[in-house]
Amino acid sequence: MRVYGCEIGRLRTLPDGGAAFCAAAGTAAEEYLRAEEAVPHAAALALLRCAWAREHPDEPMPEVARRPGGKPFFPARPEVRFSLTHAGALVLCAMGAQEVGLDVEAYAGAELTLTAAFTPEERAYVLRAEDAAAAFCRVWVRKESLVKQSGAGLGALRETESVVTAQLRLRTRAEGRYLRALTVPRGYAAAICLAQRERIEQRTVPLEALVSEGRARRRPSAPRSRE
Repeated sequence: MRVYGCEIGRLRTLPDGGAAFCAAAGTAAEEYLRAEEAVPHAAALALLRCAWAREHPDEPMPEVARRPGGKPFFPARPEVRFSLTHAGALVLCAMGAQEVGLDVEAYAGAELTLTAAFTPEERAYVLRAEDAAAAFCRVWVRKESLVKQSGAGLGALRETESVVTAQLRLRTRAEGRYLRALTVPRGYAAAICLAQRERIEQRTVPLEALVSEGRARRRPSAPRSRE
């Protein structure tokens, strides 16, 4: 399993605020996107294409569709699984041969609302932490990666097994699946969920390559990267 990442902060500093990049990716036409979501959404789609080009260099990326629960997949190549996520100025894409769930959150602006989705252990883990925002994000990315891996959707968050033990330690397994933290820049938390343990390789995609991919061709019918 490979996880590709790109920091996209400089996209927002372009003279047009990234509008040309978004238009090339087809994101400008997505009416459900708020203005601040357009650039990271376009970047996630471009990163998916970058990942595909590196994994399958002799084959064009197939069309993307959604399963009933909203999980994106390649109908023509269902054996190739992927997951997309973005937060702040960071975009990630996991691609491999088994179902995968991936999530990233930024500490800055984290909404510390301990909703019904959090178990008592998860609430205690956050409330007792020196850095509540960081602890909240570490819990959240594990929970969201679980539901993204299964395809159940965010509505199933409150039904997931606790990702924190009774001793208030983060689990490495939940619901029979493996959870692993990823190496990301300071100020972020990211986790990946897999049904079977395997080696995870992280790779960085330069922003210039992402911009080139985003402007080179219009995207296929594509999913929202947060789902």
